[in-house]
Amino acid sequence: GKGHGKELMNICLDAAKRFKFGKVYLETMDNMYDAQGLYKRVGFELLTQPLGDTGHYSCPVQMIKKIS
Repeated sequence: GKGHGKELMNICLDAAKRFKFGKVYLETMDNMYDAQGLYKRVGFELLTQPLGDTGHYSCPVQMIKKIS
């Protein structure tokens, strides 16, 4: 609630832009409501299935953000 998560997320997204990534993908737990809210506020969108086989079988929520 102090903005540290958003600050760290913006650092990561800025790095993704600098390294010219086209997308950022994440997986999280379905009970991490605050985290999912943060991800949505910074532009992540929910996916209906995982992208590939990441090995994170206990993370049922997948999200992606396009980097411009």
